[in-house]
Amino acid sequence: MKKIVRTIVNVILCFLIILGLVFTLPKIAGIKPYIVLSGSMEPALPVGAVIFTDTGRTIPEKGDIITYEVKGNMITHRVVQIEEDGYITKGDANVMKDPKIAQEQVEGTVLFSIPYLGYAAIFTQNKGFLLLLAALVLLSYALDNEEVPGKQKTEKQIEGRGDRDTPEE
Repeated sequence: MKKIVRTIVNVILCFLIILGLVFTLPKIAGIKPYIVLSGSMEPALPVGAVIFTDTGRTIPEKGDIITYEVKGNMITHRVVQIEEDGYITKGDANVMKDPKIAQEQVEGTVLFSIPYLGYAAIFTQNKGFLLLLAALVLLSYALDNEEVPGKQKTEKQIEGRGDRDTPEE
């Protein structure tokens, strides 16, 4: 039981570390990760994917997928038309084009995406997941420190030199 719980805790912790690295390391290079929350860009960018937007590429070309800000919300759509004073975008799955956006609203150009990774990121922010993780860590700690009632440890066991009672010479 100890081994199973410890393995589960270690796997979850490794997963969280990797997920944290995926979301923080790109920021050093000016790349921002975003989670796709709607189906407006399917099939190119499915719901639950994580997109990586290059914040250094803010002057897109026609056909580029860009991330831009509108009233505090980040939107990721394809540039379908370039105008003198901005861009017209459209979600691949949408019928209508979006209203024109200004150059200043462009956050960057999407470099690539990783399908389904966003679901994992969203799941780890869930309170239930955090409670489960805390319970597993506490259970692992409790199992590591369990003592069998009625059994006394010998001096050698306390010092970590042996598992069994051995007669003294």
